[in-house]
Amino acid sequence: MQGEKSGGVLDADSLAIARQQLRERGLFPLTLSPQSHATGMRTVKRQGLFKKRVQKAELMLLTKQLVIMSRAGVDLAEVLQNVAGNCRNLTLKLALNEIYQDVTEGKSFSVAIKRQVHIFGEAYVASIAAGEASGKVPDVLARLSDVLQNEIKLQSTLKGAVSYPIVLMAVCLFVIGALLLFVLPNFERVFNDMGITPPASTQFLLYCSGELRRRFWLWGGLAILATYGSCKLIWTPSVRRATSNAALRLILVGDVLQSLVAGRLFVMLGTMLQSGVPLIQSLQLCRSAMHNICFQELLDDMQTEVLNGRSIGRVLNSATFVPAGIAQMVGTAEQSGRLGSVMQLVGEYYEAEGQRKMQELAKLLEPLIVIVMGMVVAFVVASIMLPILDLSSTAGR
Repeated sequence: MQGEKSGGVLDADSLAIARQQLRERGLFPLTLSPQSHATGMRTVKRQGLFKKRVQKAELMLLTKQLVIMSRAGVDLAEVLQNVAGNCRNLTLKLALNEIYQDVTEGKSFSVAIKRQVHIFGEAYVASIAAGEASGKVPDVLARLSDVLQNEIKLQSTLKGAVSYPIVLMAVCLFVIGALLLFVLPNFERVFNDMGITPPASTQFLLYCSGELRRRFWLWGGLAILATYGSCKLIWTPSVRRATSNAALRLILVGDVLQSLVAGRLFVMLGTMLQSGVPLIQSLQLCRSAMHNICFQELLDDMQTEVLNGRSIGRVLNSATFVPAGIAQMVGTAEQSGRLGSVMQLVGEYYEAEGQRKMQELAKLLEPLIVIVMGMVVAFVVASIMLPILDLSSTAGR
């Protein structure tokens, strides 16, 4: 009967999902708690075991759904409930259910989504908070979906540009390894049986083949240690600074990286500024999202200039790794009061320019890699075949 109290046990992965299931049954929970500590621990472990990472493509699709439904006039709580019901990623589904629960309990959308900052990111959360303060959440969501879509497109372009050279090098290394480990030993026995002294290049390859076969555990262990040490070393501040600086100044590659990193930076800045995020906070959030130390230090300098009441155009003009023309456009935008929109336009232009240059660089590197790998394989094959040809010519006489 209506108005009666009842109790019981409900099987659910979290309190938020339990509340949702009770509402769907027409029940209003007065109190809700885990059955026992052990059960709660098992639930947490089960969630952690099957926890999936939230991809940018899933965030982009979620954001587009929020834009469409919010612009259609659907209530925010209903939007979150519908989107969570159709979400296939368990981690994102649980986060959306918790956001929905917070919103239905009277919390603002920005406060609710801030509790899930580990999924959405600080820039996303700050943009939502600024959009909520200005009453333009749908517009902010639309900008965020565009940013995520551009990042996905950029990642796809990068993968497409480097995948072919990597596969080509892997195949060449596999062929060389097969020749050294399985083909050369057979020829070594032939040379020894016939008393032939092979050329110096063949002797070198025979020595390498013998070392790899006899002490593969030693060279394999050294390779693993070298890889581990390099990975640890490359994350030290001094090495990161040196590699970041060198990468931005490499011939051909540096020009591509400058355009791509600068484009992404100014798209992020422009999006947050247009969403209503203050400039200082935007610079801080962008710094946390940048991996290149040179650009991190640039953002620190820009923040110092803003705090001292000066223009950021001067800092950009003095940075040698920032593409030419950005400083002048940003300086003009500061004077006209359209910094956010101009930054986004500048970022989109250089991002597209970086992708174009990267595709051109990939087309240039592909034949060079083919030539270099072909020369290496030809050297190995020639070192094997030349003694055989010499033996055949000697026997023919």
